Amino acid sequence: MKLEEYLEFFKKYYYKKLFNLNELHSLTNIPKNILTVELNRLVEKKIVERVTKGVYVNPFNKPSIEEISMFLKFPSYISMEYALFVQNIMSQAVYTLTLITTLTPYEYQFKNYSLEYHQIKKEFFFGYYESSPKIYMAYPEKALLDIIYIRYKKGKMDKYIFESFLSDLYLSELNEKKVVEYAEKMGFKKGSNSPLSLVSPFIGRYLWGNERVRAKTIISNFSWVSTFYKSLQK
Repeated sequence: MKLEEYLEFFKKYYYKKLFNLNELHSLTNIPKNILTVELNRLVEKKIVERVTKGVYVNPFNKPSIEEISMFLKFPSYISMEYALFVQNIMSQAVYTLTLITTLTPYEYQFKNYSLEYHQIKKEFFFGYYESSPKIYMAYPEKALLDIIYIRYKKGKMDKYIFESFLSDLYLSELNEKKVVEYAEKMGFKKGSNSPLSLVSPFIGRYLWGNERVRAKTIISNFSWVSTFYKSLQK
């Protein structure tokens, strides 16, 4: 198709913010190899943006980075550090969009954004809501548990890094009952040797009050962290 025809095509499908190559082929009946060549030219001319191989932005209705993240891997939901930041639990700015998926983990780079998809078991894929149309966000309580599960299980965060991380959170904003409920659903069994038995009283005793309490005021009470880590290795 000529440039004018592509522009008319994107205007016609204004309601679609993103297209993959298969969709474009189905809608235009143009062979994929020809589509790829023609779209490459549009990208070079900065008329169309390419998110990653085979994924293109509608120039007349550009998506947000959150919408892009939902399109690239489905099912997935926004979680961990990014979810805590946008829900005002984490004060430090986050520039990496962190997501949970049941699919293969992957990383994308688009403009100034990094997108990280972390794999989790299907039975742990819960604790999120639709924050806006077709954008799924973890509840803060689940976002924190996802961090503990993903970062600790994979050995990417030791006790001291975790302490530093918690010092930047407004943990008093979390719902203790929801933390416990989600932890149980993720298989943290009750008992004296369970991380849940340590996390629950830790949260109830030190973090919940009438004011927003920063975690650095209770940094000395992190003996449960190493226990949590060891339990995840089993």
